[in-house]
Amino acid sequence: MSKIGCLLIPLLVVVSLSADVKNVDKPKKGVWDFELEEIWQIKKAGGDVFGRPFSLLVSEEEHVYIYDAGNDINYIFDGDGRFMKAFAPAGQGPGEIQGQGLSFVVDEKVIIDSMGSLHYFSGEGEYIKSLKKDTLQYDPHIFLSANECITAPLTMIHMSDGNGEIQRLNLGSEEKSKIATFSVFEEGVARSGDQVVDVIVPGLTPTMTMAYSEGRLYWGMNNSYVINISGLDGKKLGVFEVKRKKTEVSGSFKKKYFTNENIPPDMLKQLVDSLPNKISCFHRIDLLEGFVYVYVPELELGQKWPKIKQIDIFSPEGEYLYKAQFEFGKDLKLLFSPLYNFKIKGENLYVVLTDTDDNVLISKYRINLPIGSR
Repeated sequence: MSKIGCLLIPLLVVVSLSADVKNVDKPKKGVWDFELEEIWQIKKAGGDVFGRPFSLLVSEEEHVYIYDAGNDINYIFDGDGRFMKAFAPAGQGPGEIQGQGLSFVVDEKVIIDSMGSLHYFSGEGEYIKSLKKDTLQYDPHIFLSANECITAPLTMIHMSDGNGEIQRLNLGSEEKSKIATFSVFEEGVARSGDQVVDVIVPGLTPTMTMAYSEGRLYWGMNNSYVINISGLDGKKLGVFEVKRKKTEVSGSFKKKYFTNENIPPDMLKQLVDSLPNKISCFHRIDLLEGFVYVYVPELELGQKWPKIKQIDIFSPEGEYLYKAQFEFGKDLKLLFSPLYNFKIKGENLYVVLTDTDDNVLISKYRINLPIGSR
């Protein structure tokens, strides 16, 4: 079977968990103000003007790592916003990346996922090694250490039995254990003869989303506002949800996402018809200072990418405590990415923004976070 496109993550249905915490769509403690205070702002990486940053990470040493998909390269800045180095450019040689996906910072290393390999770099951007992903059943979502990760399926095409697992995997020994099981069914896939095309529309296509901290994995499919809590041993620790009405979209709205794609008309109709008619309930989960942060997307007609509408903040058990929004001023807005362009680290926020002239910039803010006593 040949494929003419691959941008996929399937729609999954979680089974075998009943809700422990059912929240109404009203936070118990109201609105949270992050009280943003700008620290620095940068518009270039050395002599390079930013193209389209797709991934922003921050290390324990406060090094800032940017993957710029527009320039097809990665950049490093120090905690004061000074440019340090460009590394991991597009290519097929040692230290080069073909088809970059998610990036991770763990054990003072940067790990970059690509189409066929995992690439390891030092915190200063020096190439260390690459590992073929031949033995990985699924792509990594979270790294527990440089040699151990949590994986989950990114496509249904290679899953003939319709079932998927969240797994804990040791990359050295290849030992793996099951954390959770869910059933998979087709979504956002079109076929014509022996050709298959599958796509993700951010904010619309259901995706598996997860975050991990201190022995607790929070995970869920974002087509419903239900988030499960599991231990790494597979023990079910709880589940919570928010009763919130979902925003509907039309077929013509969905079709606009494929205006510039070279997809045959019969396959285009299959794609549009198969995609959900409602916006995803969340885009990302973060675990910060003992709270669960859930980022809520919003789609606007004529906009290719969604934006983050608000952040819902929960207790570790899933009680809905606060809702919050970030306002960067009338001339600045968040540059959305299907990966991560928004990172809270300690008492700081690192974010990719655009101004009214469509210039891209990276900013660091000092922010006020909820703490456990509040």
